[in-house]
Amino acid sequence: MNIEDYREYCLSYNESPKHWIGINPATAPDELLKELTRNSYEIVKAKYKKRKEKV
Repeated sequence: MNIEDYREYCLSYNESPKHWIGINPATAPDELLKELTRNSYEIVKAKYKKRKEKV
């Protein structure tokens, strides 16, 4: 997924657009919301797993 393809649905209100995007769920396609949610979950899960292995 390239976020530039969906720029019209994004709201830039954070200082770091590299790490944060704002999405208007009323206008964004459902598939975009699902993909962003899944990607976010996978990133957090991977970081948690690495941290848990260190303990």
